[in-house]
Amino acid sequence: MFEISRSHKNNASTIARTASASFGALLDAVRIAFLISPLILSLPHSARAAEADIVTEYVDTVEVEAPVPTAQQGIGRFGPFTVIDSATAELNGITDQATPRQFAEMMRQHPALKLIRMVECAGTENDEANLAVARAIHRAGLSTHVPANGSVRSGGVELFLAGIRRSYDRGAEFGVHSWIDDQGNQARDIAADDPVNLAYINYYQDVGLAPATAKAFYAFTNQSDFNAIHYMTEPELARFGLVN
Repeated sequence: MFEISRSHKNNASTIARTASASFGALLDAVRIAFLISPLILSLPHSARAAEADIVTEYVDTVEVEAPVPTAQQGIGRFGPFTVIDSATAELNGITDQATPRQFAEMMRQHPALKLIRMVECAGTENDEANLAVARAIHRAGLSTHVPANGSVRSGGVELFLAGIRRSYDRGAEFGVHSWIDDQGNQARDIAADDPVNLAYINYYQDVGLAPATAKAFYAFTNQSDFNAIHYMTEPELARFGLVN
């Protein structure tokens, strides 16, 4: 655009310089134009059209790109889930006590879904409901995927593990830390065999982790305080079998 603008300015200054020529030269130009104009008008139509074509070549065109579809342009919204097409849904946001019902309704309306793409999943407001959704994802036989710009953290990792097939693109984030209850207790403050702790270990086994791996991964997540977060490295993802 800037090059075109400068070109237009140069043309304007050239015209201005031409306009400052002598009056005699101007009359000569008029006489020549008067003499040759009948010849131009007598040219065949095709020749005049060719001349017109040369003029149209200087018309600037601007290409307009079509808008890129986004999650908001999906075909259905169910709480934090957005159905993108018949086979794919996106998960953006946190889960809460209403999410199990919302997920069930999504599957009722879109039974052909195969994949949940997890874009921004910061966790949950209700761990019990979150695990219920995770188990429902697993029962439905859905796969989970985190794109390069995606981030799953805290309870979002449990949802990712629900996938029958679990994958990610380079650059995806997986953040883990300890849970906390309304009394301020974290996992380390509760006995290892307490039902609260066992609920997670049992869940990890139910979605395919070996018993020893399930226990090791749960202990790994609780090494980070609730107010901190550890972003897993690719070797750590592989060590605990989070992708398959």
